[in-house]
Amino acid sequence: MTRIGRTSILIGLALSGTATALPAQQSRVIGEETTIPYSVAGAIRQYQVDRADHRIVYMQDARLRWYRVQLSGECLPPDNQATLITRSRGENRIDRWTLIGSSRYPGRLCGIDSIVTALPPAGQPGAAQPER
Repeated sequence: MTRIGRTSILIGLALSGTATALPAQQSRVIGEETTIPYSVAGAIRQYQVDRADHRIVYMQDARLRWYRVQLSGECLPPDNQATLITRSRGENRIDRWTLIGSSRYPGRLCGIDSIVTALPPAGQPGAAQPER
């Protein structure tokens, strides 16, 4: 395959989203307690509230890695259509002492009970496929 051919394939994969979601997940242990680092652009790229338990939120960081965050209550709308608000204690990370809220419920803040590394949630590129 020519160099131009390989480049076109890599660009096509990057644009489809599959190349960007999977490599970030492959180099880390899933289910390990952790924190979410901030970057200059911010900490969370997107989030998805679990459909079965609204205290569980999947968050994707700026490096496209996913985390499963268990909150102390239901502080985020289940439709994922609000701006995520984080209040940290001066550290450059989201950890168990960070408070989470949303623009939809501005007076409601929840603590974090747990943050673990995770695979993408259902409906996201790289998510586990349900068995048929």
